[in-house]
Amino acid sequence: MGTGALQRGIAAVSLGLCSLAALSSPVPAQPFAYVTNEGSAAVSVINTATNEVVATVDVGLAPFGVAVTPSGKFAYVTNECGADPQCASPGTVSVLDTQMRTVVATVSVLRAPLGVAVTPNGRFAYAANGRSKALSVIDTSTNTVVATVAVDYSPIGVAITPDGATVLVTNACGVDAACESFGTVSVISTADNTVVDTVAVGRYPVAVGVSVDGSFAYVTNTNFTSRTVSVVRMSDRTVVDTVDVGPMPAGVAFTPDGEFAYVATFESGSVTRLRTTDHGVVDTIPVGHGPQGVAFTPDGRFCYVANRQSLSVLTPGDVSVIDTATNTVIATIPVGKNPVNIAMIPERSPCPGDCSGDRTVTINELIKGVNIALGNAPIVDCPAFDTSGDHEVSITELIAAVNVALSGCA
Repeated sequence: MGTGALQRGIAAVSLGLCSLAALSSPVPAQPFAYVTNEGSAAVSVINTATNEVVATVDVGLAPFGVAVTPSGKFAYVTNECGADPQCASPGTVSVLDTQMRTVVATVSVLRAPLGVAVTPNGRFAYAANGRSKALSVIDTSTNTVVATVAVDYSPIGVAITPDGATVLVTNACGVDAACESFGTVSVISTADNTVVDTVAVGRYPVAVGVSVDGSFAYVTNTNFTSRTVSVVRMSDRTVVDTVDVGPMPAGVAFTPDGEFAYVATFESGSVTRLRTTDHGVVDTIPVGHGPQGVAFTPDGRFCYVANRQSLSVLTPGDVSVIDTATNTVIATIPVGKNPVNIAMIPERSPCPGDCSGDRTVTINELIKGVNIALGNAPIVDCPAFDTSGDHEVSITELIAAVNVALSGCA
């Protein structure tokens, strides 16, 4: 194309900015699973397309919980012992850049941080401090603790409702410091970070998951003699059912379509599948030894289960991959020692024109693209414009970048 034609095309792009229709969103690639290995001080990164570990990221000591920002750009990992081998000092939260697969920040919190969850808008991460009777609230824009919320004894699991209004925290020992009574769930308003209710559940609640529509919370009661999940109706925060799922239920996750919940039962080496319509048990799926964390691929086709192996002995663990169409294990992936939790991170296609990698396109980036198209700047200044890989920037590629600027990057 001649320079004159290209200039006319660029002028047309500029004049049509307000009326451009959004182009089709890029199709995300297969996601990656991030697995915390409590006995290895590391996170294993699994490519779910190949079911192979493609990276191992060193974090703090005794990593336990992991949660991902909605953009998929960062993962927050709680380190129960921080940097102290004796586990007598405050713990930390490692912030991982999922593109670089490196730790970009370390946030000091309180004693023994365990469960962690990120709000749907990505603004805050909530970490339960197991030995501090408190929840740390981290501002993800600055990676600093901006609030501390007092809860009951031994807080462990954290979940946030889909609307982002409520945080649920399981307190393994409830109001009993000796941990000889029933546990509780603290209900926290994200508007002001105050506890608005406390729900009594079973013995030693560890994990909590919220249904896709936000109607129910499933709480796993993990005492050595417990076999139950407490079903909490969120409208009035009342336990409406107690379901026998097998010995020592641990992690829980809901299928993306909301039809089922999968509960790992540590002692039985299996996953129990529940219907969300009536909370009934559908079937039981054998997995590895000591299953704990559970997570689904975004399309719901596969369920990944972290098999911790042992509660007290440092042992190499693995991850079972369940095909949810047949509910059978189709792969077993060796990871680090004592894997405990899993979070899925979609690997997204690059955004056209996103020179900085922040999944937005600015006016300055558009100008850079125009200069590359005109030959006034080299393609290496922003390869993100060259979506076709022909080492040039065309009108079509400029329009794609404009649409990202106007409508955002998928």
